[in-house]
Amino acid sequence: MISHREIMRRLAHAVAADLTVLEYCVRHFDRGLDVHVGAYPDGIPGTEDSPFLWITAEEQNEDV
Repeated sequence: MISHREIMRRLAHAVAADLTVLEYCVRHFDRGLDVHVGAYPDGIPGTEDSPFLWITAEEQNEDV
């Protein structure tokens, strides 16, 4: 059985590798998408970190 963590990791890799997502982010933000899985080590991402995708399990996100 596949773990929730593995599902989130595979999703992150798929989104990060998508050329349409990359092109959109570069066109609108002048850089690619920053993808994070699980806890964000530097605290909650801010506008200066944009664009970003933060993939967490629901229970990890309750305090945000």
